[in-house]
Amino acid sequence: MSEVRRQAFRLDVNAEITVRLADLGRDLKLTLVDISDGGGRLRSTVKLPPHTRVAFAWMGPSREPIAVNGRIVAVRMSDPKTAEYGIQFDMPTVAKDKLAHELAEVQRRKAYKADNSTHVIEDGDVGGRAKRQGYRAAVVFPVSAKVPNKEGRIIPVRAEAVDLSIGGMLVAMVGDYEENVEIEISFTMPVGAVDMGGEEKEVSEQTPFGERRVKKLVPVRPFDPISCKAKVVKKTGSARNGVPTFGIGFVDLSGFLKEEIARFVHAHQLSQLRKAAATQG
Repeated sequence: MSEVRRQAFRLDVNAEITVRLADLGRDLKLTLVDISDGGGRLRSTVKLPPHTRVAFAWMGPSREPIAVNGRIVAVRMSDPKTAEYGIQFDMPTVAKDKLAHELAEVQRRKAYKADNSTHVIEDGDVGGRAKRQGYRAAVVFPVSAKVPNKEGRIIPVRAEAVDLSIGGMLVAMVGDYEENVEIEISFTMPVGAVDMGGEEKEVSEQTPFGERRVKKLVPVRPFDPISCKAKVVKKTGSARNGVPTFGIGFVDLSGFLKEEIARFVHAHQLSQLRKAAATQG
């Protein structure tokens, strides 16, 4: 198993399922607490021996059942009569990939549903009137901009980002700018806004029940500053302080800077999902 799982996602399920216990030659109804592409947790008042093999069917957004197989690798008593069993999956690569794909789709849908500030803007690095709707990280941070004034001179203005996506951003800045006006912007994405969006690293930990693998959150590393050209897509209204807001699309953004923005957006998604899970828990 890889020491570091990129974009690991554990889905809370808490639903009753039928589990086949091949070593015991019987089926039992147990509670599936959660599931990831590498394992999961089962809850039961029935005592199960270590290393017991388990098998069950899991159905994701595609509605195609996936045959899940694994074995018990850890046990924890949640109360004097109830145990939670850590399961490590032992499945063919094709099945694991399918499970990972299904879980990724669940994660994507949760992230999009949670984001209420999604806007449609023109993609700055795609020609014509092509538009796309992507995840937009609702986060506020300062932006430096250079814009043309009425005389055609380029002047610096202070601006503030309202949200950010891979293709562009919503900014609040003083002035009135026509569609397709080209501007220059510089900003640094705030690492503090994605404090729970880091990678999950698996480490060994000694417990009263023996050694077990646990996931530790690795903090997000700082982001490189972004400086690029952009075009005003449209005026969208105004911020709470009355400053006009504009949807802008990035122009000729380098591959490296695209990756930095994508890294921030993804970390923001994970951070929001983990905060929601912590609140629900």
